[in-house]
This record gives sequence, structure tokens and C-alpha cells, in this order.
Amino acid sequence: MKINQINLRDTQIEGGKSYLDAIIKENGELVLEGCDNGEMVREFWGDFDYEYWITIKEDYKDTMLLHLLKEKFDNQDALKEWLKEKNIPWDFTSYA
Repeated sequence: MKINQINLRDTQIEGGKSYLDAIIKENGELVLEGCDNGEMVREFWGDFDYEYWITIKEDYKDTMLLHLLKEKFDNQDALKEWLKEKNIPWDFTSYA
């Protein structure tokens, strides 16, 4: 199933919560959207919650994806296995 949003982190922190989502917007930008809240946040920032966004423009989204692939996979078998686990359709072509 094709997705445009995934949760990267959803954890409890000292008297609060922390989450981080990755979202591909309709305009093609990739946005990491997060929020931390709780007493620890109040002590550090002076407010109960701290919201933030990191935006990767559409022109650089593919560059980021390629760097992430390079860091995670160093062979085709590992990539194919990962794609299977995530139910992501793929084709394999080979010439001998």
C-alpha cells in the first residue's frame, strides 16, 4: 500500500510525550514534523510543548533518499528482503 506519512517516533518522556512523523506533502516536499511535551520540555524551553518542522524541498528529496539507501544497503539481497518486509512492489531484471 502506498503511503505518504509514517511515524518515526512515539515515546513517553519524563511526564510527557515525544513524536516525530515524516510526511510527503502534496507539493512534493518531505517534512519531518515533531512535538515534545511535558515537564522536561517546560524546564528546558519554559513552555509545556515544543513543536518543530524540518522541510526538505522537493528538488532535494530524491538526493536524501539516495543517501539513506546508501547508508542502509550495501547489496541487492538486503534491499530485496527489506522491500518484501515492507510490502513494497519491485521488479528485478538481470542480464548474464
